[in-house]
Amino acid sequence: MLKKILCSSIASLFVLLCFAGCAPRKQTKMGYITQIDIQSGSFEFDEIEWITEDDTQRMQELHLDPSTDMPNGFYIYNPSDKKTNCIISDDTTFEYFVPSASSPVAAATLEEFAARQQGYIDRFNAAQPDAEQAPACGPLYEIEIANNVVVRIVEKYIP
Repeated sequence: MLKKILCSSIASLFVLLCFAGCAPRKQTKMGYITQIDIQSGSFEFDEIEWITEDDTQRMQELHLDPSTDMPNGFYIYNPSDKKTNCIISDDTTFEYFVPSASSPVAAATLEEFAARQQGYIDRFNAAQPDAEQAPACGPLYEIEIANNVVVRIVEKYIP
């Protein structure tokens, strides 16, 4: 009887460990979307680091003074302009911030989202006609990635 219980327990543990290893690995990143290509289902992403007053060790490493560098309680650290190409799936969801609506977040299709982001880039280019390309501009986004595919993009509210 003990042998049967032990075998059953080991088998259950084995199944649990197998399925735990198969679960999609998710991660969240924050940064700027600099270009969206609807045809290829991809976008360029310039990752940043969002530092708050709670990140005291990181503030010390970067020599940040909360009274001058973080007047709104955060600091956007973007040490490089390196961009990563990210893949969008048919199931990717897009959400953007609407400050005057009853719900502050609205859903969008890929086409609506791309048009909205292109609007930010076009406004930058109109204001800076001599710039070679638009830098990281427009809103910040949080992207959720599972198995190397972006499953969710949410515009980050910045006070």
